[in-house]
Amino acid sequence: MTSMQLPVQLEPWRIWLTLLAPDLVESVGALLLRLDPLVGKLSSSARDAQDARAGVGDIVLRGNYERMLMSEWLIADAEPDEFLRRAANNELLFTGPEPTVHKRSRLCIALFDVGPAQLGEPRLAHLAMFILLSRRAEEAGAQFLWGVLQMPGKLTAEVGAAGLRGLFGARTLNAASEADLTQWGEALATAGADASDNWLVAGTRACALAPKVISSRIGITRDLLQPRLRVELTQRRSRREAVLPLPDPAQAVRLLRDPFQPLAPLGRIRHMEGRPSLKQAPRFSLTGGSLAVPQLDGGIAVYQVPQSPRVKPGKARLHKPFAGGNVLGTCVHKKAVGLLAAKDSEMVFSGLEGTNFGGAGDRAPRPDNGVLQAPVGLGRWLPLFHHMISEGRRRVARVCLLDQRQTLVAWSFVDVRNSPPSFDMIAEDVLGVAQFGNMLTYAKLENNHTRIYRWNMVSMQTQKVGSVPLIGRSVIFGGGSGWFGGGTGHGVLAVQVNDTEWWLGNDKSTQIITLPDGGTVIGVYSPTRPGNPAHVEGSQNLLVLQAGRKKIYRVGKEGRTNVVDCPAGIAQVAWSANAGHLAWITNEREMFVRRLDMEQPLLHVIAGGEEHER
Repeated sequence: MTSMQLPVQLEPWRIWLTLLAPDLVESVGALLLRLDPLVGKLSSSARDAQDARAGVGDIVLRGNYERMLMSEWLIADAEPDEFLRRAANNELLFTGPEPTVHKRSRLCIALFDVGPAQLGEPRLAHLAMFILLSRRAEEAGAQFLWGVLQMPGKLTAEVGAAGLRGLFGARTLNAASEADLTQWGEALATAGADASDNWLVAGTRACALAPKVISSRIGITRDLLQPRLRVELTQRRSRREAVLPLPDPAQAVRLLRDPFQPLAPLGRIRHMEGRPSLKQAPRFSLTGGSLAVPQLDGGIAVYQVPQSPRVKPGKARLHKPFAGGNVLGTCVHKKAVGLLAAKDSEMVFSGLEGTNFGGAGDRAPRPDNGVLQAPVGLGRWLPLFHHMISEGRRRVARVCLLDQRQTLVAWSFVDVRNSPPSFDMIAEDVLGVAQFGNMLTYAKLENNHTRIYRWNMVSMQTQKVGSVPLIGRSVIFGGGSGWFGGGTGHGVLAVQVNDTEWWLGNDKSTQIITLPDGGTVIGVYSPTRPGNPAHVEGSQNLLVLQAGRKKIYRVGKEGRTNVVDCPAGIAQVAWSANAGHLAWITNEREMFVRRLDMEQPLLHVIAGGEEHER
């Protein structure tokens, strides 16, 4: 909190403002700036009888001859004419006494009306006055005491967060009576000059009835027509006014209830219907706007990822465990989950648009193991991709799967009655694959080079788009449909060279990154300049899960930067390069989703239930 950035005009109250929740500082600061000119500096009291002069304070040209300097008397003895000349021209020197010491008020006392006339919005002015008067006394070296108008004679020196909580906690339905004011007047009069700087913060009625011993009175009233407070200061014979615009109702409520508690993120929700599995990673949709999280019971919970921490997420959609076969792969579209499952000798397609045209059914013959290796019971989802094409009356759906042997295959469903789906093999020995719009971009090893290809899910045509002169073990693609969806050249990608080295770059900028700690690369992060969709040259980073699974960091030419610190340990992680969204599930089954360029989570899910991992 001490590193909070404040406008220059609010710096005098930094020690107070840093106590507040960060999003409330602006509202309180506006109240302080409006009221500070009314309060002014701490007033002075008359000189105390015990305050003695401190001695000689100066050398002056006028004064009593008893205070003339000894050097002037020597001139009178040695050179009488020169002495007379100097006396005639006012050139003689005298000692000047120390000016009278004016002591400031030893006490600053503030009395607050906590009755029904000051409940609600007027207490926002009480908050500001408490801060102003406390800081004002501290600056002058005086003691600040405060009390409640309805409790005569009782003063407290408690300040800071505890003092404000005490003030706000002292509410009563009893209005301040004339007897209360009289008793306070007697208490202040008994204190004498020490209590000469005293303040009453109350409604206009109490201010009018206050005894003369109360030197400063702040009358607060709520404007009936506009959302603002009127504040009137009566001090000796002067009178000044100020108008305080009120913060929005939500902030006003928080300021009155607990101004020190940060606002709970809107993205924080509790999901009581299930618990996430720690054995299966979540899966982002193509755009990164939805996230499917496998549950312990075999079901899937789908969450919509808010675009900002200030946007409240919608309710999660829970999909029950699929009973039509063993799930091999999944993909997510908005709130829907598409599944590819195996049942006996058939492949079953569920939730995938266009896979049940004209009664043709949502099933296809299961290819032989020599063609498609996708055994059941893998414990993890295989990568599944889906695209629906509508061109006039013609509709075609493509469903693609990367099997356990790294073979990329596709099923095509055509909008023709009773037309069975066709099956095609796209590529073998695939090192990595990603979908960008209607394109599948994949990499494979050929002639000691890692070749990059693009497969059009509409035309089913393959195009070579790039080559990296390295023997890659695996390939991870960065985001950006503009790079992979059309044109020439490949976009940002990472190629694993060996156990510790990765090649990272695009067709314009490359680098070799060494990971000596044995971390797991989970994605490619490539920031962009505002207004420029192209990736910043040389700014690409690898996104890495630390070997100890308690940190996620990004590393590139500019070094290593921690992104996530999770002492509880990270069980599963997912990354959407297109949206820049990172999701992770802790060992305590809490799930977080955030953007790398934001500190506050977009989504924080706390799971309920008492199930155990199977």
